[in-house]
Amino acid sequence: MTIVPCGTNFCGVISRTFRGGLETRPPNLGRQIVIDMAPQGDGAYRGKVRRPTNDKIHQGRIALSGDAMQLSGCVAGGLICARQSRQREN
Repeated sequence: MTIVPCGTNFCGVISRTFRGGLETRPPNLGRQIVIDMAPQGDGAYRGKVRRPTNDKIHQGRIALSGDAMQLSGCVAGGLICARQSRQREN
């Protein structure tokens, strides 16, 4: 995923995907999945995330700690969440 400024917030697109250790080129490549993440302080961001498998947009959060990013998308007022972790690529 590549995160870039979008206005005063941040957005992210699918920039690389892997399956079985090999890089793939799925139809979602280049698709925006992180939408208008606004800084909340202390490495926390809130905005929206798109789930590419069904193209639905959910409430989202990002937590940054050093080079690690925890991305979560939630439904039902935050009762059900899916999370994934990413490391910054050099």
